[in-house]
Amino acid sequence: MKKSYSIFLSTLFCFLFCSLSAQDAQLNAASRKVIIEAPAEPGTHLEVAYRPAGSFFPNYVQSGQQVDVGTTLIIDAYSDNPTKLPLVAVRVNGEEIEKSGSGYTYVIPEGEGDIVISAEFGLLYQVDFSYSLNGRIELYAAGSEEPLTTGTCVNGNVEITVKVIPDSGCDLLSLVVNDENVTDQLANNEYKFVLKKNTSITAAFQKAYRLTVEPFEHGSMRVAISDKGDLSDVPSDGKILDGQTLILWWPTVEEGYEVGSVLMNGTDITEQFFSGTYNHVVKGDVNVTVTIRKKTYGLTVKDFVGGTIKAEFEDEGVVTDVSAGGRVPENATLKIYEPVLDEGYELVYVSLNGSDIKDQFKDGIYSLTMKEDVMLVVKAKEIDKMFKLTIDEIEGGSIDVQVYVGGDLADVPADGNIKNGTMLMISEPVLEDGYELVSVMLNEEDITALFEEGVYFHTMRQDVTISVKTNYVSGVEEEQADRVRIYPNPFAESCVVSGVAAGTSVRVFNMTGACVFSKVAGTGETEIRLSGLASGVYILKLEKDGDSSCHKLIRK
Repeated sequence: MKKSYSIFLSTLFCFLFCSLSAQDAQLNAASRKVIIEAPAEPGTHLEVAYRPAGSFFPNYVQSGQQVDVGTTLIIDAYSDNPTKLPLVAVRVNGEEIEKSGSGYTYVIPEGEGDIVISAEFGLLYQVDFSYSLNGRIELYAAGSEEPLTTGTCVNGNVEITVKVIPDSGCDLLSLVVNDENVTDQLANNEYKFVLKKNTSITAAFQKAYRLTVEPFEHGSMRVAISDKGDLSDVPSDGKILDGQTLILWWPTVEEGYEVGSVLMNGTDITEQFFSGTYNHVVKGDVNVTVTIRKKTYGLTVKDFVGGTIKAEFEDEGVVTDVSAGGRVPENATLKIYEPVLDEGYELVYVSLNGSDIKDQFKDGIYSLTMKEDVMLVVKAKEIDKMFKLTIDEIEGGSIDVQVYVGGDLADVPADGNIKNGTMLMISEPVLEDGYELVSVMLNEEDITALFEEGVYFHTMRQDVTISVKTNYVSGVEEEQADRVRIYPNPFAESCVVSGVAAGTSVRVFNMTGACVFSKVAGTGETEIRLSGLASGVYILKLEKDGDSSCHKLIRK
């Protein structure tokens, strides 16, 4: 009995001792507080448990409970509706942990501080996208190599990559994500964002062209792209898009130089810069060529009556004539030569920008250094000089000459002296019966064919002699002349002679007496062709059986 009681006491003592030792061991083991952050989304759950050694049943951890270091926590995060509200991530102390098998586990490490466990749930968002002609876009969700189709629902907080793929010869015009233009945020033709809501993406493509601004010295030109009022620089590769608006600024040049011309695709647009800019809508490749020249000033030379004036300048050893006006480089020496006057004129003034330089010519030259635009005006007047008018005696006729004095016609003075610049009105000669006009000569000029409506005008600039040559037609010649008809006369290429008997010799002579046409008339009309001869007066001679007659022909 004692032995049994002793065994009982011994056994009880051992049990008590072991129990106290176990409690002491549990109290002395290191532990850390576990904080469980409940997810905010309705219908979502986060539970944490651990399985004691030798037990098949887990112990659930309450938020704020102390758990031994080394304990493996079993974390279960789930949603009542995983289709609409899926689990995105499980985090411990803010760090996302990887899934292990079918769930999440975490071994409590040694250390200080609380263990905070949280779960993130996300919504599914719809992704819609579209694109224009000339290119396309492809969308990929992180972790998937299959491109999305428009209208697909994707887990929130997933990174989406938009790949921009222009057609050959085209480029992206704009990429808009939820009404925000993100074109400038592309890197290597890709745009990435984290899906936070339903998203709509549109891409527009355009044909791409090339802008080339030919390099030029002594200046520069700014070119930009205008898009709805916003300006952007042209890309370094010169790529521009169909329909874009280019803005060209008037070139900036170095001191002493100026713009000579601005050409766009070979067309001069120099005069089309308004308010310092030129706008162009892109429809193809654009090539801009700017020429820069030394700064120049304009020389304007007004025409004047009564003479000529010469002007020239030398630049880098090259002499350029600008007698009719032109551009003269800045600081170049302009030489103006003293005017050469026509006979009967005298110089009144030579005006340079309103100042008379008539008396400042040295050795016949006036020189100035170009610093501004220059207007050169020369005025000459007719001098009060008298010229002699002589009218030679006319056989078988007369010629009437009158002068304009004060706007009225007057007879020629008896002495024949007429003031320089006076206009003469010469009437076509009046011939007596039996006479025919051969020519009217004014000095060395034959004016026979120049009479219009019976008169000819001439201004006196020198002595003038008027001589009229006639031909007398008599006897049978008169009778034949009465029968002969010539038409048209004056003529252009040919004329016809009628009233001539068959067998009549038909010959045409020029004013030097040379025969230029010969033919024997047949019955009816006779054609005379003088198409290869110069315009002027010719003599037609008709001759048969010793009888002859002469007639005047005028070729236009």
